[in-house]
Amino acid sequence: MNRLTLRTAAALGMGISSLALGTALAQTTEPSDHCGSPERPCGPLVDDSGEDTRGVAPNLERGSAEGAFRVTVDGQGDRATSADVQRQADVALASDRIDVQVTTLDAKPLLSVVPSAPVVAPGDLVQFHLLANYTAFIARAELRVFGAGESVEGAPLTVVPVTFGSPASWKAQAPAGTQLRVVLRVYDAKGRFDETAPQALSVSAARPDGLRDTRQGPVFENQRTTANIPVTGSEVTVSGMVEQQGTRVLVFGAPVPVDRQQHFVTQQIVPADTRSVQVRVEPVNGEAREHSRELNLPKDDQFFVGIVDLTAGHRSFDAAKLDLQGTDTADPRKDFVDGRMAFYYKGQLSQTWRLTASADTGEHPLSDVFDGVLKKDSRSFLRRLDPDLHYPVYGDDSTTVEDAPTYGRFYARVESPNIIAMWGNFQTTLPGTELIRYQRGLYGANFGFRPSAMTSFGE
Repeated sequence: MNRLTLRTAAALGMGISSLALGTALAQTTEPSDHCGSPERPCGPLVDDSGEDTRGVAPNLERGSAEGAFRVTVDGQGDRATSADVQRQADVALASDRIDVQVTTLDAKPLLSVVPSAPVVAPGDLVQFHLLANYTAFIARAELRVFGAGESVEGAPLTVVPVTFGSPASWKAQAPAGTQLRVVLRVYDAKGRFDETAPQALSVSAARPDGLRDTRQGPVFENQRTTANIPVTGSEVTVSGMVEQQGTRVLVFGAPVPVDRQQHFVTQQIVPADTRSVQVRVEPVNGEAREHSRELNLPKDDQFFVGIVDLTAGHRSFDAAKLDLQGTDTADPRKDFVDGRMAFYYKGQLSQTWRLTASADTGEHPLSDVFDGVLKKDSRSFLRRLDPDLHYPVYGDDSTTVEDAPTYGRFYARVESPNIIAMWGNFQTTLPGTELIRYQRGLYGANFGFRPSAMTSFGE
């Protein structure tokens, strides 16, 4: 064996010995002694992939690793959690084409009543379609029938107890030619009541045309004129479509009307302690399906949109251009900086307090942008015409909603069930009068307080 062969064998032996020694140390040394301490952290010795790296640090998690990692698909899996149950409910609702939405800003009480036919014969059974979106706050309801010339604050001709979710029936015990007015009144648990505007009903000996002047369901127009029941909470909207004609849909245990296109929609204002919504679908052919979805009612909800506009410029007209174009008498400034600020905010601050505010300074010089912000601007009248009092043509089915009416540049309204304070446009009325009508529109500050107690007339 020559010198080169001996040197190669020695080097190979030293390499094998180092590898064996390193392996033995790795097997005998505890991981906590090897790395993981401040003196010997784990990881590369240097930031070089060519250098040797330290071992893996010990597992610092306590407890058993069983069940620490789970995979579920649409809520299906072992040991389902509450989130999995809600995911299963969402999938079931989507398969039935049912949508559930929860909002807070648009929770406005709605109450209406309409007869199935405006003209009935003496002794006929007339049905009334009822609608209320705050049945959770209603303890009982009744129909109050008055004569045409009688005040709705007096004693009615008859009182008919009714229940929401099904049409109310009443036999017209009145002679031909009688004009009646029907009012829907609802009570809460403390005896406070809300009422609708009177609805006309005629009793005639002439048989009406059965193909016309009939209604198959309630009217979605808010007829609530007397509002004494405090309603606070979130609005739950359930909408969808059924496959079979005649399918029965129940939401919160109450039937929901289904139109001819097999669509349905219902809205209910529910208290803050409501935990779930129940939807039941009963097809004509097939088994009934019931869904229960937990609700996460928001305690507060805000919407904000705003704009800040800044315009700066310099007019570099010489004398010749001024003679040719003339001087701008409306704005003779050579250097100008104009600004505008506008915003709209609506928020549910808590379960009982709501704030609505808006401002639009208009475009003015930056130093005068906030001058006269509370003054009345007569030019805003043309921008705030009531679409119900004239004939607008928008070209489509859209409508304009003025949520912050004001003749000035600023509007604010804070309200609760008992207190209302605002700056903007408001109406002054004198209700309960039969011979005169007093109603004026004013601009300025308005404050009102409504105690929880009331008289027998709802005042």
